[in-house]
Amino acid sequence: MSFIKNNKNLLISSIIFIVLFLTTLIITSFFEPIWCDQVWTFGFSHNISSGLKIYKDFNVLQTPLYFYIGSIFIRLFGNYFLSLKILDSLLIAGIGLLFYRLIKWKMIFPILLLVILPISSYNLLCVLFLCLIINLLNNKEDSYLVPLLVGLILITKQNIGVLVFIPMFIYSKHKIRDTLIFLVPIFILCIYYLFTGSLFGFIDYTFLGLFEFSGNKTFDYILTIIELLVFIYLIYSFIKSKCKDKELLYIIFIQLALYPIIDLNHFSFAFSFFIYCFIKRCDKFIIRFIFCLSEVILLLLLFCTFYSKAIVIKEKNIFYLNNDGKVSSEIQDIYNHFNGNIDNLYIGSEHSYLLKLYYNKPISYYDYMLSGNMGYYSKDKIYNKIKKHCSKNDCIFLIDDDNGKDNQFYEFNCFVMDNYNKQEEYLLQCTSPITPIFISI
Repeated sequence: MSFIKNNKNLLISSIIFIVLFLTTLIITSFFEPIWCDQVWTFGFSHNISSGLKIYKDFNVLQTPLYFYIGSIFIRLFGNYFLSLKILDSLLIAGIGLLFYRLIKWKMIFPILLLVILPISSYNLLCVLFLCLIINLLNNKEDSYLVPLLVGLILITKQNIGVLVFIPMFIYSKHKIRDTLIFLVPIFILCIYYLFTGSLFGFIDYTFLGLFEFSGNKTFDYILTIIELLVFIYLIYSFIKSKCKDKELLYIIFIQLALYPIIDLNHFSFAFSFFIYCFIKRCDKFIIRFIFCLSEVILLLLLFCTFYSKAIVIKEKNIFYLNNDGKVSSEIQDIYNHFNGNIDNLYIGSEHSYLLKLYYNKPISYYDYMLSGNMGYYSKDKIYNKIKKHCSKNDCIFLIDDDNGKDNQFYEFNCFVMDNYNKQEEYLLQCTSPITPIFISI
């Protein structure tokens, strides 16, 4: 009994961590559908674990820390989606534990959002670092760790890192020292990429490519209105604190990281901090109770609406789950339709990754041709390589029938239609209903 009494906090923390880890792993593995960011994230981590060099052998818009960690988990647990689900579940369990230190049992309300709603894995890693920063702020520590954590966020997702640097710099008592510490992670990466011949690609894809990617605006009207209300509330609360609440300023800048994509998958990580902030600062129990009850009811409705019981199928080296872009049958249909010409098949869709991974083909910069994801200067170089290759080989291009400017593959679609002849249309249910096929001239 004395052991339990003396180690009560450790036992509670261990139980919270284990319960959150197992709950998240079960929900995300057996209920959550696979969506495009998860496919890309797996593909990047898979490539690194296979010995390919990021930013040299394949293009990635985000900075790379999560993908390096993901590649380690793929090496440890095998070439499965499940390997990254384990990593993400550990991240959420860690986040829950840090929220528990801040608001005790009420941490269940911000953490529910991260467990129930699909969220980009690299955003989860950013959330973990941000929770560590908030814990340090609450302990009033002037620590070397804060700028270092902001630097780690920068090499996890660059736009969040830049935004979080602003409140860090404003409140820093040692601005030059902390700025130098913040730059250490990115400096180490640049030195490494200089020696591996990937430095130009790293800068082009992750920083210059943002100018192109900013044109891919996605605003869900309801979520955008909610986010505007959240922003107004946070600004009001910050002014009310006479601009002294460090935590609030960090959370305000986290909200700005949603631009240019405000959809359910990208909204949840920023909104979880608002929930934490609201629960911590709201003095009236009845308002806090109504807010939390409404959140739980809404999440249950979303869970019942969007999640289905998974049919887990092992196809070669990957677990595929039952979802809108299911692979098990349609991937074989595509392969059979084109007589196995996979090396000369270009798909203007995130599903190109599924096709490549299914047949154990490495993902290259030809498979991630979203606007912005080809960098600022590398875009024409990639198109010229395709032209050169397809002048000597029979190439097949699949592009979505919707060629509107809101389509992230808009530029690639235009490139195909300007240079190649349309041959037929093929019913491909995992993308748009009608997908034209273009054969190289």
